[in-house]
Amino acid sequence: MKTPTIYDIKRDTAQHSPHFFDGGTLRFFDQQMKDFRVLKSPQGNLYILATSDRWHGSTGQFTTFRQYIPGDKEGEGRLVTVDNGDTPPEEYIQTH
Repeated sequence: MKTPTIYDIKRDTAQHSPHFFDGGTLRFFDQQMKDFRVLKSPQGNLYILATSDRWHGSTGQFTTFRQYIPGDKEGEGRLVTVDNGDTPPEEYIQTH
């Protein structure tokens, strides 16, 4: 399977996560679509990852990290919160 782009994922998750990639949400988290990377684990799982240096007026580095589960049909994909604890996302992806 070819790794989807973030735009493919946005389109596929629109039914279950209609606000995840909308302009207001991205502005709130000080992110843009181009900030997101799509990563594939050695096991074939797909993840999205974006880092922001600001979040709603706070300082520090904040990370958005979700697993993408493609739907059986276009528009049925899901984004699932990943419980990676203190493990950095890139390290987590290597083992999941």
